Amino acid sequence: MNNSLSREDHILIKDELDNILNSKSFAHAPAVRAFLEFVINEVIAGRGDRINAYAIASEVFDRGAQFDPSNDTIVRTTAGRIRKALQAYYSDCEQNVRVVISLPKGRYVPSFEFRDAPAPPQPDSSIEDSVSRSPLSRPALLMATCLLAVFALGLSAYFWWQSEPESLPTHIVIDLHPVQHPGQETKSLARAIDIRLAPALSHIGLARITPPGIVPIATKEKPTKKASGFNNIAFTLRPTLTNDANPELLWQLIDNETGYLLWAAKEQLSGTDSASINRAVNKVSFQILGEGGAIPLILDRYYSEVFSKQACLSRAQLIRAVENASVYPEMRECLERVVARFPNDASAWATLSIFNTVRSRYYTSGGPEELSKLIEIARHAGQKAENLAPEAYLTKVALMHLALRQRNIGEFDTFQRQIRASYPGDIYLKLRIASRIARLGRGREALEIYREARESWGLNLSSRSAELALAYFVEGEYERAYHHIARNTSGQRYVLTLKAAVLGKLGLVEKAQPVIDELVASNPDIRETFYPWLAELSWTHPLLTDIADGLAKAGLTVSITDSNRVTGISDQFQ
Repeated sequence: MNNSLSREDHILIKDELDNILNSKSFAHAPAVRAFLEFVINEVIAGRGDRINAYAIASEVFDRGAQFDPSNDTIVRTTAGRIRKALQAYYSDCEQNVRVVISLPKGRYVPSFEFRDAPAPPQPDSSIEDSVSRSPLSRPALLMATCLLAVFALGLSAYFWWQSEPESLPTHIVIDLHPVQHPGQETKSLARAIDIRLAPALSHIGLARITPPGIVPIATKEKPTKKASGFNNIAFTLRPTLTNDANPELLWQLIDNETGYLLWAAKEQLSGTDSASINRAVNKVSFQILGEGGAIPLILDRYYSEVFSKQACLSRAQLIRAVENASVYPEMRECLERVVARFPNDASAWATLSIFNTVRSRYYTSGGPEELSKLIEIARHAGQKAENLAPEAYLTKVALMHLALRQRNIGEFDTFQRQIRASYPGDIYLKLRIASRIARLGRGREALEIYREARESWGLNLSSRSAELALAYFVEGEYERAYHHIARNTSGQRYVLTLKAAVLGKLGLVEKAQPVIDELVASNPDIRETFYPWLAELSWTHPLLTDIADGLAKAGLTVSITDSNRVTGISDQFQ
């Protein structure tokens, strides 16, 4: 089924899945979310033909081998809930989406209807009236208004950049309104959230926050291009408390220029004590500004789809550079132009540092000198970001990546622990940290993060099967490692290598042979390049030795060499 889907199709499907999962119908239905996320990820991974009630019961609902669909209807009933929720989601915005996702009756394999990109919509007074009267009244309003706002921003800025393509909207401004509350019962709770929310958003360091009661920095009269050289992107954040026995914190993100509702979500408060309020505030902050948050998603579309010349500050473009080495020169030149034009923009320096760190890890062909040069650029950019904004979120992320790349494990741990403690709501960054911790031979620590993602956040980790398998492999739990890696049908070298090593540790030589054949066929030099390849990705020597032992038991002997001759960097692993 996946054969007919292009890479662009995958991106469209994933974007639409994000919109669906963040909509009102799905945001607080963990079983429905997990089910839909699982089946879509399976199709994208090329495993649509394997989707059935047993697979869903096992992967989504943790049912055992004794699952009987005739007696246990959880899969069938949840599928029905998904169909109803999707119907509600699309009821008012079908004409505005690029792909419509559905779950046909009698099947568990999702289908996708692709549509041409819509023409930029014209502002409609009836839409504005609807938003002002009841912005959360319909789940589908989320997607429609988000698209309207993005196009409105795009059209206005397009003419801006025709005469000065190097201009960049360097400031994101959030005007924070006081928490609205229905009565005296929630007044003190609203005040407690007011006190915490602005500092939490400011601490992330990606936007300028105007606390409640302060005259907003961003006014409706935007600075002119000639006077300022930049243009603010301004949002208003309106938080509201419900008056239920178990209060919920609702928040709405409004585009200041158009007045449109861009995003809306809610967070259940587990209690009214300080710890519970702090957890909720941190989580909301990252729903807005964190990895995969509302504003980064809006800006990804804003930069990537409208402004190709400044796309280098988009997270989507950074991912594109990781996956395609050919775009590296244009990305590097773009970032260098940005930091030259805006030398006091800490986030741009941090992005430049992260980019060169990633480049040095995956796409270097010039030997030790080329590698040292890239890392030196990353170090210099990271230092600039630290000088400008030492406590900013992106600064710490850049320095964390750099420390790991330079194999300063103590420094890496300092940063990753600070980030996990300071930004507890950013579970996606924690998951990336977990994969790196596992490569350092600390599987139990990584597994604890995966457990938190699954139990506290309700995330489906089926797309991270190889990462989970590695963490269990590190701990010597080869049966559990095999349970996860066996489901992964990727032909990536990393997946095939780990799968063969796990099978070797289990003594399953016959099962390992076709995996080894595929690995050697696609990577004929794997025996010689095994160690330098994984050492460049910061895998520790003891772990590599253990994987090599598993490969040998499976029938593939690889060479263990000195990585210092490859990288030119002193190895500080303990």
